[in-house]
Amino acid sequence: MAVQLQRASLYDILETVLSASQRASEIARFVRLQGDLFVEVKEEGEGNPKFKEDFKTLADVLIQESIKFDLSKKFSVLGKSIFGEESGCCQSHDGHVIHLTISEEEHNTRSLLLRIVGSQHATLVSQLLSLIYKPLPKQSVPDQERLSGISVDLSDIALWVDPIDGTNEYVKGGVAELLSGISPSGLGCVTCLIGAFSKSSSLPFLGVVNQPFWEEESESWMGRCAWGVSYGTVKIASSDTGFSVTAEDDCASCVVVVSSSEEPQIVQQLQRSHDFHVIQANGAGYKLLCVIDGLVAAYLTSKPTIYQWDTCGPHAILLALGGGVISYHDNKDLKSLDNLPQLSYHVGGCHGDPCHSNGIIAYRSISALSTLLSALQRTSQT
Repeated sequence: MAVQLQRASLYDILETVLSASQRASEIARFVRLQGDLFVEVKEEGEGNPKFKEDFKTLADVLIQESIKFDLSKKFSVLGKSIFGEESGCCQSHDGHVIHLTISEEEHNTRSLLLRIVGSQHATLVSQLLSLIYKPLPKQSVPDQERLSGISVDLSDIALWVDPIDGTNEYVKGGVAELLSGISPSGLGCVTCLIGAFSKSSSLPFLGVVNQPFWEEESESWMGRCAWGVSYGTVKIASSDTGFSVTAEDDCASCVVVVSSSEEPQIVQQLQRSHDFHVIQANGAGYKLLCVIDGLVAAYLTSKPTIYQWDTCGPHAILLALGGGVISYHDNKDLKSLDNLPQLSYHVGGCHGDPCHSNGIIAYRSISALSTLLSALQRTSQT
């Protein structure tokens, strides 16, 4: 039975979201190792337009529902305020559409999974159920006393979830050679993203980026997790953020990461400025993580291919670090960086399309953003 809470401490919310993301990461690794990912092509209007074919797997849907289940079990009032990229529907082995939900009754979930994958995969289903229903792993969070003292109105909270960002990389697999510490493709670009925002302010205040395939050891993978809280004057981020380099390092401060589908004109503008070296990488969540880690100065996309489920979690972390995420087209000619208009978030299904239709610029410091905008403005006139 879900606990009927109306308020909760920031610590309890963060610890639960972190734990849910760790379970999600375990499911992602387990399904990937099975070989059969139960892949289906998203229907027209459901997928990201930048892909000729956009995929989803059983893991995408199962992880999203697992996160909803874990968070709703702890905070029942959040049940109808958790939104994600996936519709919750899977193609069954015999061609029917099944809406996958995880319920308190394990046998109900077992029945749905068997209808999706077929009875020949009964062992796989049992293994998945053991991952889904085992107790949430406890997470160690610093500043527990400080975060425990901040009470949040749960009715003002909504969440965006991207269960597997970089599904195409998840399906293809493989490991790419690093470029300046950045993985341009492969499993390293896969992330699980969870972000909480305030309905009243439309701003994100808590985010988690889980990277399930961070480091390969023998025949298994280790993951890592970055998180941040930006709530009023409270700005706290995990020690993992910026573990590789800092944003002030010469190498990182002159790199901008973009998608391989970015407009050539913009890439040429950045290169022509001589201020930045451009690196291409896959996965919106992963590119945002590169900014969080300080591997790059910024991530830029000019196209309407980024969604609220991609940015909400990473945006909260960047705000905690003193950075942010803004609209590209609305701010590319901006002269003053005072009172920067951050991207805003809304409840799924309301107030229009969840797509950031004007593109985004994600940055870890104001100085990095200032240099980037100056470079774009200067080169656009030449």
